[in-house]
Amino acid sequence: MIVEFFVFVLIVSKLSIADTTPTNFRESPTISTKKDNDLTVKIPIGPKVIVVDQKHPKASDENPGTNEKPLLTINAGLEKANPGDTVLVRAGLYRENVVIKTSGTEDNRITLRAVKGERVIVSGGVELKNWQKCTKEEARGNRDFDKIYFASLDYRPAYIIQDGRPLKLSRWPKQAKTRIICTGGDDMRIIDDKNLTQPAGFWEGGTLGAHCVKSTNTDFVEIVSYDPVKKELVGDKKFRFTVTAGEDDYSVHNLVTLINEPGEWAIDLKKNKIYIRPYGDADPNKSIIEVNRKEAWGGGSISGGITWAPNTAYITIDGFEIINNTAFGVGFSGEGSNGGHHIEILNCVCYHNINPIGRSSAGIYISNCRDVLIKNCISFQNFNDGLNINTCKNIVCEENEIGYNIVDGVKVSWGSENIKFIRNFIHDQWAMFHPDGFQTFAGVENLVLDSNLIMNTGQIWQCEGTRKVKCFNNCFIGAHHNTLSISSRDTIDGQKFYPCSDFEWINNTIALVTSSGFTFGINDVAYNNLVYLGKDRNACAYYAWDKWKSDYNLFWAKDNVKVQFKSAPPNEKGKYYDLETIAKELKQEEHSKLADPKMKNVPVYYARLDLKKLKLNEPGKFYIYGNTKENFEPGDFIEVNFDGIVRTVREVTEEYFTFEPKVAGIDWFGGDVVCNWKKNNNFAIDTRLSDNSPGRRMGKDGKDVGSNIDIQAYKSGDLNMDGKRDLPIVPREAYYDAHALYE
Repeated sequence: MIVEFFVFVLIVSKLSIADTTPTNFRESPTISTKKDNDLTVKIPIGPKVIVVDQKHPKASDENPGTNEKPLLTINAGLEKANPGDTVLVRAGLYRENVVIKTSGTEDNRITLRAVKGERVIVSGGVELKNWQKCTKEEARGNRDFDKIYFASLDYRPAYIIQDGRPLKLSRWPKQAKTRIICTGGDDMRIIDDKNLTQPAGFWEGGTLGAHCVKSTNTDFVEIVSYDPVKKELVGDKKFRFTVTAGEDDYSVHNLVTLINEPGEWAIDLKKNKIYIRPYGDADPNKSIIEVNRKEAWGGGSISGGITWAPNTAYITIDGFEIINNTAFGVGFSGEGSNGGHHIEILNCVCYHNINPIGRSSAGIYISNCRDVLIKNCISFQNFNDGLNINTCKNIVCEENEIGYNIVDGVKVSWGSENIKFIRNFIHDQWAMFHPDGFQTFAGVENLVLDSNLIMNTGQIWQCEGTRKVKCFNNCFIGAHHNTLSISSRDTIDGQKFYPCSDFEWINNTIALVTSSGFTFGINDVAYNNLVYLGKDRNACAYYAWDKWKSDYNLFWAKDNVKVQFKSAPPNEKGKYYDLETIAKELKQEEHSKLADPKMKNVPVYYARLDLKKLKLNEPGKFYIYGNTKENFEPGDFIEVNFDGIVRTVREVTEEYFTFEPKVAGIDWFGGDVVCNWKKNNNFAIDTRLSDNSPGRRMGKDGKDVGSNIDIQAYKSGDLNMDGKRDLPIVPREAYYDAHALYE
């Protein structure tokens, strides 16, 4: 047998794209040539390297895939790949649904790799061109008609994006997820004699979102009739409920008449026209305007950016930017046990992958697979989740960053077993839909969390039907509500229920919590943990029930606050204890302490806005849970939502305080939180112990309590804390907010 080897070196003097995405190569023989002022691209020696380069003047899918005659598309390269081969992709925007159909072997993987240092984008979008400016008649009388443009489109898109920034579907009222209470109606009509003051013809064709407060159901119907005299909107089909006046509410979406600020869109399928008001009131013909491919949503199906065929094995996906898909960025969605195995997903950046109904949707989505490694990836601004793992076995998620997703950061569910999370950074997960940093449910077993930082989330961890868990050296910080919320949920068969149980909590730090700090399940064991609440109300350190053991932990709320512990079966009132009593009566926490942990740099006080006074808040005036007068004074430095901006308290009363500079807006669902740093304007938070901390050597076996995670290192992308960034560079587009259709 003749095995052909060849090697080539690419010397690139200048990259055309400033935001490059570096990749880490698997260990294999390489060669390189280094010259001053040159960037050397290292290409592994292997059985065969198949080159894809859409920018090459001779690129064609009829080519052999060499450097001189590269292929045009990624899928064409994969069609030529055999075990041991590498499909190497040069810089470009590849509008493909990439599918790997050939398996490698244990010794000869098939590798799909972006060239190191080049920006290789796989997009589910298509460019929409030939925009025309609206007349007043075309815009149905919209007074801003001269800023609105239209183009032809014969399907409803999942999203529309301008130069990498998603636009919002027009809605009324303007604030996302707000609604207007109706004054009457039935199972097809909404009546509102206070707010429906618009002229005849204003509302027809819009999407009516009728919301039942009691059931929480929202039904979306097309408005077929509006009567300005009766003040009623009539839908094209019945709701699942009969409207209750003064209780149920509604919103209206998708009308050109509602477009009144930059960054909004609507579509009229009766005219096959889509309308936009671009950001910056720009000319859309001078921007790149993208929508999803018709077959990927408008045609009734969804698609991922990079995926693999059922039962595919021993493949590596390395170094891609994966965007604008209607399901997931990278991964596999399927049923049964055919999802593939021995898959590696490395150094990928996934963002703006948006599925309006949330089905099989995430930046990274892994279903019915086993033996998968996800490492050094970034998943931002996706709808639903950042990372979704379900019905899987033997998954390792190592050194990834996940944040800003519309639903949850990470979701593990439906019988998944042997799942490991090692040195991941999960943050800024408190959007309106389901604000969990981490969620597990429905029969998750043998889960390991090792040295993860979960920060600034609605809940740190929503936990249901999960058991046999090892949690050590994690840092959970900045919960807007609970740290760990344990609740009931059926297992994978839908019938049997078991509560969360058999957790080991060792050397974790839980800091800055607005509600409960720590929750225990059956047979849980905890020692060497640090719990710092940073508050003065609802100061319950944790809620625990049957068969648990906890000791050698350090607890603190704030000065002059006595931490409480509660022990009770689920759904029962139970009893509160202080630290001395719980040691005496329950023989728990016998070596634990209540003391200021003296961490290196943390806020003195932490609070959430008061939900009962939410409507009183202003961008420079906050009403909070807790004692305002006791915990704030003029001149204090505060931080809002961990944004790093130094704000100064100006006035303090018994009910509120004012501050400057103001925030951009209020979260009307009560998610905003405030850190009071007092006279310290260095907001680089560091929860590690100072040298004089009482937590030094107080733990079991003389060890320190709490986690040793360097938060600032994690925030810089250095997840193994060796002084070097481990993650790809994040392009600026990945920080633009993603939007659901009917948010």
